[in-house]
Amino acid sequence: MLFRSAGAGLFARSIQKLHAVAPGFRTHGLLDVHLFPKPGGYTNLAWVDYVRELTGRIQSLPGVTSAGLVHITPSNIFGWAENVRVSKALGSDIRADVEMMMPGAFQALGIGLLRGRSFTWQDDGMRHESQ
Repeated sequence: MLFRSAGAGLFARSIQKLHAVAPGFRTHGLLDVHLFPKPGGYTNLAWVDYVRELTGRIQSLPGVTSAGLVHITPSNIFGWAENVRVSKALGSDIRADVEMMMPGAFQALGIGLLRGRSFTWQDDGMRHESQ
């Protein structure tokens, strides 16, 4: 019984310490919403246009400072991975986790840029395909 109590105490302390670790993005003052469209309710939907209008409407609400969509939340274990090559010099592919983030997501998460500019809706490479 003593070992179970000690183990539970160590586990609780580990959880407390994990809460003190900064994940690299804002964790407070966010609203996390999951969209579950009804089956067959969005036939031939122009998905990019839909998300663009939705985030624009949310951003215009009183008290909202920024809005963005993250298709897969950061650090989600159910994400996907792709092979990428960093440079020709390396010669082999690296397996990289992929997260889909729409314009405004970095600002909403409080993630600053080190260089360059953030992407915008004009950078859309999907050409407003229906999904």
